[in-house]
Amino acid sequence: MLPRWTWMSSPKLSSLKGFRCFNLWNSAKCFSTYVNKIESEEIAQRLRDKQHRVLYNNLEREKRLYKKQDITIKPTIPYILVQVQKERESKFSDVKLSNSLSKGQKKDELLESVVFHMFLLLRLLILRCPPDDEYVQRQLQGSRRHLNTILDHVCNADMSMSYEQRIAHLEDSYGSTISDMIDNFLAELGLRVSVEAPIYQNIEMVFACFLSLNEIIYEKQYSLMGDVVHWLESICCSNIVKCCESLRNLANIPPFILADVLLRTPMSLEEYHLQLDIWINYMKQISIYYFKKTKFLKTCFNNLLFYGVHYNSRQLCYAIQETLQLHFDKRTGYHFSVFADKYLNSLIWKLAFDYTRSNNSEKQKKAFIYQIIKAQEIIVKYLSKVSDSSSKQSINLMVEGYMGVVLAVSHLSSDKAEKLMKTIEAKHTSFINSKESSSYHFTLLLLSKTPETLLNNFNNAIHQHPRSATLWYGFTKKLQEFGLLNLKRATKILSKLVEDQNQILITKDLFLMLLHPISSLSDMEIFVSTLNPTRNDKDAYTKCSPLLASHANSLLFKYFSILYSLAASNRATTGFVPKSTHTFIANLLESQRIETPGKDTWMFIDYARFLYQHAFKKKTSKIVGVMLNGEASLEPEKIYNLYKSELQLNNLSPDESCLSALLKAASADSSKADSYVTWDSMYASQIAVSEFKNNVITCLDTSNAGVSARDSVQSLNDSLIYPTDEIWQKYIKLLAKYDYVSELADILQWWDNLNFVPSSLTLLELLAALPNDFALRHIAHIEKLRSDSVQATQTNPATNDSTRNNNRQNWPWPLLQEYQHFLSLKRRHDRQ
Repeated sequence: MLPRWTWMSSPKLSSLKGFRCFNLWNSAKCFSTYVNKIESEEIAQRLRDKQHRVLYNNLEREKRLYKKQDITIKPTIPYILVQVQKERESKFSDVKLSNSLSKGQKKDELLESVVFHMFLLLRLLILRCPPDDEYVQRQLQGSRRHLNTILDHVCNADMSMSYEQRIAHLEDSYGSTISDMIDNFLAELGLRVSVEAPIYQNIEMVFACFLSLNEIIYEKQYSLMGDVVHWLESICCSNIVKCCESLRNLANIPPFILADVLLRTPMSLEEYHLQLDIWINYMKQISIYYFKKTKFLKTCFNNLLFYGVHYNSRQLCYAIQETLQLHFDKRTGYHFSVFADKYLNSLIWKLAFDYTRSNNSEKQKKAFIYQIIKAQEIIVKYLSKVSDSSSKQSINLMVEGYMGVVLAVSHLSSDKAEKLMKTIEAKHTSFINSKESSSYHFTLLLLSKTPETLLNNFNNAIHQHPRSATLWYGFTKKLQEFGLLNLKRATKILSKLVEDQNQILITKDLFLMLLHPISSLSDMEIFVSTLNPTRNDKDAYTKCSPLLASHANSLLFKYFSILYSLAASNRATTGFVPKSTHTFIANLLESQRIETPGKDTWMFIDYARFLYQHAFKKKTSKIVGVMLNGEASLEPEKIYNLYKSELQLNNLSPDESCLSALLKAASADSSKADSYVTWDSMYASQIAVSEFKNNVITCLDTSNAGVSARDSVQSLNDSLIYPTDEIWQKYIKLLAKYDYVSELADILQWWDNLNFVPSSLTLLELLAALPNDFALRHIAHIEKLRSDSVQATQTNPATNDSTRNNNRQNWPWPLLQEYQHFLSLKRRHDRQ
């Protein structure tokens, strides 16, 4: 008998640290039933998940490349989303259900196929799909054939037994007829189906397959209502929190259900923590289950790494250390081949590349780069364990590995990265022209110091890799860093990409980079018309092409941001949305099956609010922040209630934009008789300062404890914000307005604890807000230190080392005259 996947020692989900948030979350909102989730097509929100989009685009590209008539749907959980998307696009002829088992598929792997069929059959039943529909008939026929194959494979011990005899055996074993089990199961879901209905035979077969597997492989440890319904509900939940809540208190969750959670897109740091908890606690079971499916296992781990970098998670090193430690541990009894030297090299590159393309500010990124480098060091340590013993190299670094190191170092020092690159080029000339050299060319682009060098490097790179969207992204990103990415250049690049869209995939990162210089509705009109070059100008803005539809979310967010900025500006508070803009947005919404606005005339603020409510089913802290900043200019008295309710409703922690909105609203003058804004019977300034202190990190944890401490999966600091100059300036201005001198005096030490180097403007704002004698003493002290440092360096050059780079002396302190000039300008401005 094959080993059972029982894992009785595995923890229940409710016992994991990441699931503590349920006690708070569940009290605020109850979950709908599984049937309601299907009826409301909640699963459609999952079509925006990153890993689904990658799978779907790869299948579409393969179909075009090999001129296939359809896509074969494999009976696995990820392909459920592919089928749902095809159905929503009304491309019914594009899909064909596989009716054979994978080569070498074991019995313990068949449960996923059974759950796949059960999900789709119940979905057809709940959505009341007409049985005479050609697509439905094809689905039922394909399902029947595949379920019959599964049943034969499960019961191969006695092939002489007929289908009827198998049903009779199951009824005797479980002490109930199949029809009663089906009726009871469906009744619990509020459903019923006639035995004469075409779908009934399929339902009976899927029940027979499940009951047979449960008896033969799992010794009846699973039940339909106690386990299966929760798995099905998990699959169709719209977010990770709901998904994990549906699995709560289940001890023996199949690995394919857990993997489905790992492949989702976390919409907040809290959701990422849930994924990390599941991976750390169930990693061994998942890795054993997908022992031969290394590509799938890599996809799961890559997703964890990507969002660990995306959310600046300080648990990244811990996750990597725990993962590699398990997979290199010989005591597991398994020789895992997934973390071979090539994949480890790709991880070194991936960490640096994902860090480079994250949307965080430069200061936030610099605070996190040490985590990236530490993570790379952990991987290099394990890379030495898989290097060829016959090789002269102790560590088998490849192209991607070397470039990952260079790219990471470049964020600390471009000069050091350039020297390292030259050393690598001198020692390893062969890899520059290898097939994998796109990482080399991307790194060269990021190291370019002049626009001329950038253009030359890009031309050389794109000649070798004409289909690389990554190189286009690197080129565009560097143009932005040089301040050269204006609307004209962005549309010119976009035009070239649209022309070659069959060869170059316009990725989300690249598309967002090209959207960056757009700041008005007229700019958007130019940009959108570039996406449809074969149409006339009118059609380009009123019809939604497949390319537009694929980037609808990015376009809608840009429109949403622009509309709120227009509504918040004094000159456009009562402005109206142009008809062409309204028509195009309505088409974008329709392409996403989102409710379209019913009227033709809209004010900017009303349309922005409509988009917030309807265009974003999955709201992020960034989306909430845009809304709050827009509303803060219009109704500051209501911001705190909005802030609390929207973050709680969407299970989010505030990001910098959310805190910025609170500071902005608290600094505003009240529309009432008194001049102070109040929230919850308190001064708004008090609440805003408290929220800032509670959500901004106070010191950087430079210890290595997080790497080995198992209980540190959810570090308190991990959910806190590393602040930028922009929010410091708003915080300082609020403190200055209400004379919070004590809080102002604490900021210098706060910056020291964060290794934060303020900009010259931020430092001037703080000095101007502090008592004048306090500021003068600091400036005089720094000038004396600098003078003494110059004299000491002339006497002993060795004293001028790099150990002082992070102390206050190296901040951009103003001269006394500069401070006095800034102070006089500020006072003059305040009097106006």
